[in-house]
Amino acid sequence: MRLMHPAWPVRLVSWLLNQLEDRGVPEKDQLQRAGDFLYSEQALSAPENQLGALLFAGLGHRAASGQRRIPSRGTPNDIKFLSAYLPYCNAMFIDNEFAQLLGEGPVASEVEDYPTRIFSARSRDDFLAYLDTLEDDQSHVERVTRTYGEKWTEPYRTVLEQERSKGTVAF
Repeated sequence: MRLMHPAWPVRLVSWLLNQLEDRGVPEKDQLQRAGDFLYSEQALSAPENQLGALLFAGLGHRAASGQRRIPSRGTPNDIKFLSAYLPYCNAMFIDNEFAQLLGEGPVASEVEDYPTRIFSARSRDDFLAYLDTLEDDQSHVERVTRTYGEKWTEPYRTVLEQERSKGTVAF
């Protein structure tokens, strides 16, 4: 099964090699060029790498400080998601644990460089107030309408309706 689903580093290197091949880089130079890129300052300082490392370090600091609860199986996915998207979002609604972690120590000092507002169940009233400001901002509503069309406020149920007609979704 592992051969059918290689680990992400294998997929990354394979993708890089394909990109280099598509750009006409000779096969004999592709692996060296991929390695050069992966160890470059640009790759190492990418926000996803920096934030991911800080989040893992933050969890490590908590463990060293006596936190007994072990991270869940979903923790690596949470870290991957947060580190990849946080620099590019205006706001994120995440779980309480990671919202708290983003506000601690070196993680907080890195995250404050991004304009992303962080919300969680603990700050749901603030999140609802934030959504109200978006709804009241006519220029925001116009951008959403241009992006998603006039019917953006109507729930998208077509997929469920098709499945229900097949008898595969129980309600």
